[in-house]
Amino acid sequence: MNFCPATTTRHIQLQGFPPNILLFGYARTSGLPIIDSNYDDRQKCHQLAQQQHKRYAEQMKQQFDMRMKARECPIQVGDIVLCRQKTSNKSDSAWDPH
Repeated sequence: MNFCPATTTRHIQLQGFPPNILLFGYARTSGLPIIDSNYDDRQKCHQLAQQQHKRYAEQMKQQFDMRMKARECPIQVGDIVLCRQKTSNKSDSAWDPH
């Protein structure tokens, strides 16, 4: 059995659970799997990890949006906008005012 520390290391997104416990139901720290038949505990672990992941993803989205200076589009239904169109020659306008 190949020992991989990445699958046994606790991750910030996973609420303190090693990924192997969430995926397979046991940790790979020992050579032999100890399979826990307690299905409810695993479900709780999965729910906690999913909640933590959602919080982490929202936090990362906020940080990315702040870094990229993202903002909501002020265009509303009924506003007049310019649409870019393909030009067939140089004298045509690239923007369609209709």
